[in-house]
Amino acid sequence: MVIKLNKLNYFKLEIKRNLKLIPYLIIGVLALSIVMGIVGFFATKLSETNKLKDKKNVYFTSEDDASLTKLAINALSKTESITKIFNVNNIKYSEVDEVKDAENSIVTVVVPEGFLASLMNGDNYPIKIYFSSTTSVYTMIITELSLAAQTSLQAAQATVYTLYDYYYDMNKYRFAENANDELNSTLIKKAFSRDNFFKKEQLSASGDYNIITYYIASGILTVLLLSGCIFILRIKSTKNFINLKLNQYGIGAITQTSVRIFSIFITMYLIFSVILTTALFILYKMDKIKDFSPAPLLINGIFICLCCSAITVLISSLMKNRFSSILLLFIFVIGCEFISGAFLPSVFLPDGVNIVDKYLPTGYLLDSVRLGLSGSYSVDNVKMIAIYTLIFTISTIVTTHFKLKIYERIN
Repeated sequence: MVIKLNKLNYFKLEIKRNLKLIPYLIIGVLALSIVMGIVGFFATKLSETNKLKDKKNVYFTSEDDASLTKLAINALSKTESITKIFNVNNIKYSEVDEVKDAENSIVTVVVPEGFLASLMNGDNYPIKIYFSSTTSVYTMIITELSLAAQTSLQAAQATVYTLYDYYYDMNKYRFAENANDELNSTLIKKAFSRDNFFKKEQLSASGDYNIITYYIASGILTVLLLSGCIFILRIKSTKNFINLKLNQYGIGAITQTSVRIFSIFITMYLIFSVILTTALFILYKMDKIKDFSPAPLLINGIFICLCCSAITVLISSLMKNRFSSILLLFIFVIGCEFISGAFLPSVFLPDGVNIVDKYLPTGYLLDSVRLGLSGSYSVDNVKMIAIYTLIFTISTIVTTHFKLKIYERIN
């Protein structure tokens, strides 16, 4: 019985050949998962190092003996926004010259004598701030905090003056003192609780994703891309004259490329679905995600696996033998993923590397996996992945077409 090898039969045959690779793919996935687990573990330890080992010193002192001034300095010196990054020290005024130029000092704040009274009568004695001679990010932080404090003080002072003007205009000036005491109490409470004005955000090297989700996503994409090595072994096992015969039977460069990409996609998507379910289940059990909802990542996975399949077929078509193809794929995957922050978050990489990342498919692929694990998706990411897939597919068709022409001339 003779079976005519038409395009449909060719597609079915390619799918069967790729599905037979599943046992090898599972072994490869397990091996790669162990390697990525080790990389993720050490990278997580690196990115979670968030404690400042060398805090700079800030010194506070006051010539003003008013109890309210002392209370204000004591409260500000314990403000979380300051103590998180500085060692705060209260010193005597006589020690100012000694500490302001010290090597480990970043700033020295001196409140002048009669400061509080000057606010009441409008003289506004300036607070002296001595910065260290070394310009750094610490200096910038203190400058911004000082400007914020100045603005708050101006607002409070304007409020007090307004109160006195109001009582004077209403011929009730005798009540102004008691009202002022109550107003000062309110203003002081607001000033001392200044941390409540800010929305607290836990900054992480992994950006909007928790570190575990970040590296699970990196592991999933790395496994998918490097599984292409197994598909390359299978593709390269087909002799050149067979591809030439297929072309002669009407199965040309377009069909051969499309069939290879889609047959690999089907197998890869099956593997992807298994990895996805396992990853989501682990995250759900670890309370890293609220809902066990694989649908967003399954949708993203269609485009992710198509793009990975297109990359595999393109690299296979560029090289002459299986070993050079595998080497090129490995270099491409590791290099691009490193630039895209799969192994080390982008904040640890030079600015030039982050610029290159915008032009690589791996950045969009990683974002899609991470968004899927978080239960969402991005239309812009999907569009970019689709564009890259189309570019890789067209490039493979062109490459395959020229290779078939060369085979025809040789034979």
